Amino acid sequence: MEREVKREIVKAGRILFDLGLVGYTSGNISALMGNTIFITRTGSKLGYLSEKDIVSFTLNEKIPETASVESIVHRAIYASTTSTHIIHAHPPHLVALSLIQRKIIPLDAEGKYYLKEIPVYRARNPIGSEEVAEIASSVAKEHKLILIRSHGIFVHGNSWDEVLNIASVAEKSAQIIFLTAQIKNYSLREKK
Repeated sequence: MEREVKREIVKAGRILFDLGLVGYTSGNISALMGNTIFITRTGSKLGYLSEKDIVSFTLNEKIPETASVESIVHRAIYASTTSTHIIHAHPPHLVALSLIQRKIIPLDAEGKYYLKEIPVYRARNPIGSEEVAEIASSVAKEHKLILIRSHGIFVHGNSWDEVLNIASVAEKSAQIIFLTAQIKNYSLREKK
């Protein structure tokens, strides 16, 4: 079972990379099996993972130094939801929109259907911080996708298909907003 979890994380990493949702050494992925979190190593290359790039620890034990810096956020989401899968990615269009909008409203039908709106959450320290873990813990109860301003998304759910679909739909919706703005030649900034 443990080996299967690791194989699925490797596969999900390749999909995230192929979709352009993470850079060469950005993002991280985890799965919860029982009381154990399996998560990618810090600095691992999601598009080229091997099973050796996955670290495990229990929900209650100290996070190993080799685990992703975002482990604290993953653990907070697992502790506050019934989710078993999490991806953290840096989709460029969503991150760009997070810098100028407080919430992102998809224009496309698929985005509206799956997401309705994407609130943007601000943190003084957006990377691997207790602050983001606290935000994620409270927000995860209501939202499957958590967008941290200038940093990226955490998506949680109960299957790889679910979390990868949400991440992909969100980034495609952001791309459609950019394309629409270019076509209509209007500002992406929120109207006051």
